[in-house]
Parts: sequence; C-alpha cells; structure tokens
Amino acid sequence: MRRLLLSTLIAAGLTLIGIYAFAAISHYNNAIKKQSTKLVAQDQSKIQGLVLYIKGVYLKLKDQAGKSHLIQADDLRLLKESGSVIM
Repeated sequence: MRRLLLSTLIAAGLTLIGIYAFAAISHYNNAIKKQSTKLVAQDQSKIQGLVLYIKGVYLKLKDQAGKSHLIQADDLRLLKESGSVIM
C-alpha cells in the first residue's frame, strides 16, 4: 500500500512539473511573438473609410471592404474630415 501511494505521488508530481513547464514555454513563445510585431511604413496612398478611434497621431479606420487599418498621421489637422469619414 505504501509503495502504491508513493508511486502515485511521484506520478502526480511529475505530471504537475510537466504542465508548469509547458505553460512557461507557451507563455515565453507568445511573448516573443508579440514583441516581434512591427509596423512597416508603406508608400502614401488614399484610404477612405470610417474612423474607429484616434489616439495621439494614430488613427484606426475601417475601409469599405471592412478591413481595419492603423495609420500614423504626421499632422492630423491636414486630414479632411466630413462627419466620421476621413478622406
């Protein structure tokens, strides 16, 4: 009986160690993926759509196809605004 209890505790301990190790590795990989996301500058172009929010010099808008765009504007005063549509 004593051997059975000892074997069960050892198995449970190894299982918990494995679970925590997997969680730590998964957390580390997710942190690396988030860190490596970079904004890439593109050529100037015209995008027309609905403004979702403006924060500092960044604005997020949704175009007519439904795709969201994060845009950095040098000067937000230069944008022509008509209602909630930026041109």
